[in-house]
Amino acid sequence: MQVEDECPVHDRSPVDLQWDQDARNPFNWPLRRKWMVLSISCTVTFFAGINSTSITTAGEEVSKDFHLSDVYFEYNFFAVTAWNAAAAFVPLATLPIMETYGMRIGYLIAYAIFTIFLIPQALAQNFATVVVCRAIAGAAGGTLQNAADGVAANLFRTCQERVLPITLYVFSLVFGVAMGPVLGALVEPLGWRWIFWVELIINGALAPVVLLGLRESRGAVIRERSFAEPKEESEEAEAIHTLKETVVRSAILLTTEPTVTSFTFWCAFSYGLVIYNRSAPHNPEAPGIPIPEYILHLSIPSTLLALAGGLFMYGWSTLQPHWIIPAIGTGLCGYAVMVVVNAVSIYITDAYSGYAASAIAAVAFGENTFAAFLPLAAKPMYVRLGYPWASSLLAFIAVALTLAPVTLLSKGRTIRRKSKAIQTMCAS
Repeated sequence: MQVEDECPVHDRSPVDLQWDQDARNPFNWPLRRKWMVLSISCTVTFFAGINSTSITTAGEEVSKDFHLSDVYFEYNFFAVTAWNAAAAFVPLATLPIMETYGMRIGYLIAYAIFTIFLIPQALAQNFATVVVCRAIAGAAGGTLQNAADGVAANLFRTCQERVLPITLYVFSLVFGVAMGPVLGALVEPLGWRWIFWVELIINGALAPVVLLGLRESRGAVIRERSFAEPKEESEEAEAIHTLKETVVRSAILLTTEPTVTSFTFWCAFSYGLVIYNRSAPHNPEAPGIPIPEYILHLSIPSTLLALAGGLFMYGWSTLQPHWIIPAIGTGLCGYAVMVVVNAVSIYITDAYSGYAASAIAAVAFGENTFAAFLPLAAKPMYVRLGYPWASSLLAFIAVALTLAPVTLLSKGRTIRRKSKAIQTMCAS
């Protein structure tokens, strides 16, 4: 649901009315321009995801080159942990700053850092250098990955229009992470360093497209530049206050908004739309606009049957010889991840469309934190519990986390109505 629909209607100023019809307003851009900007950001999201996981297939070679012992603990996985840990924390600050001061300049800086730090990853002479450079690349890559959701919210006015763009964003996010090990396996025969050289070639070739094609999409920033007013000296203190408020916006949403908090845990665990549209005529708040909670219907059985069921199937299939059973189990898990992440992204973007990137940064914090540290416990857990019960433990957690969307289905409208963050967005 759009923020406008959550907010009471006030008298609008002539500038507001003029901006609604202004060709510079991203909502009024031609579809071709909107999809060009969105396609570029989703492409970058895909390649950032590849960098996050491509090194996993070269773990043994990395350990051999740097003399790491992986007998009891896979130290080489710290290269992945560093990337995801930085991608969890840094976007909490960078994405709100980009929302306040402009998406384009922050995006270009993050892309430049991400691309440049592919070079030391390939040239590293010790494992500490790999970990540090991976952390810096993850900080920039995590910002790039999650900025695409904010771009979609900036370009498409209604929740119906945003469904397809956000689905494309989620697909590029999940598919990039999934394809990283595939690229690593294809390139590894040339040496693990060539994984990063190939990524450098790809991202370097994409750089002119990003520079020339990615336009500023934040309407509030464009409007401020277009209708600039003389600034007073007293505004300097206000600017400092705004910067401080901006940096902590994602953290506030994460810790004070039940919607964001519950979905962070639910989507984080998964990370590691017919019914929706048909709800429109039955929306008592804004007839004709789909009810946000209806996007959750498909995700609940998907979590229970596909995610939990897939984990059970994968774990217990080790007691029989046929390969198709674990393949089906992992396929079900992959399907569930797509459904859950897509539902969460659409719901969060619609409910907090004014600050969609900040809200998604809060959810991404959970995703990348789990992606960074859960795999470190995977080997000890599977060694001690065995495949059947280790996978079953994860499946039971998936079942428990289904309470988040179930609660939002019954109480979501009330929670949104009482949301202090949405009220603040309305006031501003």
